Amino acid sequence: PASAVTVSATFKKIDYAINIASDIENGKVSVASGATTANYGDEVELTITPVTGYKLDVLSVKDAADVDVMVSADNKFIMPASAVTVSATFKKIDYAITIASDIENGKVSVASGATIANYGDEVELTITPATGYKLETLSVKDADNNDVTVEDYKFTMPASAVTVTATFKKIDYAINIASDIENGKVSVTSGATTANYGAEVELTITPATGYELETLSVKDATEGDVTVSADNKFTMPASAVTVTATFKKTVPTALQNAEMVDIYTAAGRIYGADGMQIFTLTGQNVTEMNGSLNGVYIVKVGDKAQKVVVK
Repeated sequence: PASAVTVSATFKKIDYAINIASDIENGKVSVASGATTANYGDEVELTITPVTGYKLDVLSVKDAADVDVMVSADNKFIMPASAVTVSATFKKIDYAITIASDIENGKVSVASGATIANYGDEVELTITPATGYKLETLSVKDADNNDVTVEDYKFTMPASAVTVTATFKKIDYAINIASDIENGKVSVTSGATTANYGAEVELTITPATGYELETLSVKDATEGDVTVSADNKFTMPASAVTVTATFKKTVPTALQNAEMVDIYTAAGRIYGADGMQIFTLTGQNVTEMNGSLNGVYIVKVGDKAQKVVVK
């Protein structure tokens, strides 16, 4: 105009948009204050919320020119003079699987050999008892000492490290005495009906009157022979056992030193009745026979006792 003028103006802060990327998976990022805009120079704090079993991998803030905006370790940044876009990636957390170091009489391991697992993974355990032992208890606890359910030696990994513990106990293996033992009795001296692997078991042998032990046998569950000592003791194997025995008639002392006669012909015939046997020899009648000692038979020919070797 045809005069001096005065120019005045007011300025206001620009509200720059804070955009959260829409393709963020396995977690959430938000502005702590809830704001969707900020002014140049404002401090903006972000809240990071991973889903269970995940953690923040990368957090990025870029301005409108796609230039990185510095983000502090506590997830804060200074608003530039432009809109920004916040993006993030999340990754699975590797939780430790620890096997207790004080497990005795057996071993527990992860079937896959892994020492870590992610939340929701199925973890299978391998149980290896020492010889003569079996699993008694198996426990998996999370970092807060809460029980993790185990079924068929498998569990689902929680969102924490876990510790696996186990106890093993001795197996009580059965000592079976055969039911068809005749003319005597065999029993366990202690009266026990079971024993643990490696235990010494003593047997008591009780022949019927007029009989003596002939054979004593102990067999394991696979019919394998278990060594029995001369004093009727054996070491318990890692299986049930069956004890069998046979008894034979005792040879009277008066006949043990009788004269020996060798019979080479087939002139005699042998008959059996209630354990007694009778030879009929040419010209002689044998009236008694008292069992076998390594092929030597004790017989009574008339009134004379003889040892007869039948060949």
